[in-house]
Amino acid sequence: MISYAKISDNKTYVKEDVVYKSDYGIDIDIFPLDFFPDTIEESKKWSRCLGYYKDIRDVKNIKLSRKRSITKNITLAFLRLFAAPIPMKWLVRKVDIISQKYASKTDGYLGNMTNGYRMRERNPMAEKLIDVEFEGRLFKAIDNYDVYLTGLFGDYMKLPPKEERVSHHAYNAFWK
Repeated sequence: MISYAKISDNKTYVKEDVVYKSDYGIDIDIFPLDFFPDTIEESKKWSRCLGYYKDIRDVKNIKLSRKRSITKNITLAFLRLFAAPIPMKWLVRKVDIISQKYASKTDGYLGNMTNGYRMRERNPMAEKLIDVEFEGRLFKAIDNYDVYLTGLFGDYMKLPPKEERVSHHAYNAFWK
């Protein structure tokens, strides 16, 4: 279960290495941008609180794997015992509610709080939305996307060395 939207190709099927079954194909994630508190101190506290629930959600969602070390699998299994009584739907809803705590704000700092970047997500609010072309179609994006992406990834326009170009996702994709 996830806390963001996806645009999915319904001619494909993705088999993910997660506990909760997914019924979508190859996809593009659509992350919501939520407002942060005004101060760094408040933002850190809010981010830690939100991170606590996201970490529990992730522990419940990650499968044990032979590709992972025995120590990591034992740790994951132990953590899952503590997380077992907590319903996944409740965790996803809790993350959603906390993420939207500052939704009534109209300026300040924005970021995608559904992922693991936490405070690196805290970036100045965009002035407006602009149209950007992707695969021959126009989509809305924040006008300060360069500031936002640089804050997250550094020089995001430069490809990493070939040996570092590996996926961090555990899935296989198939044609239906």
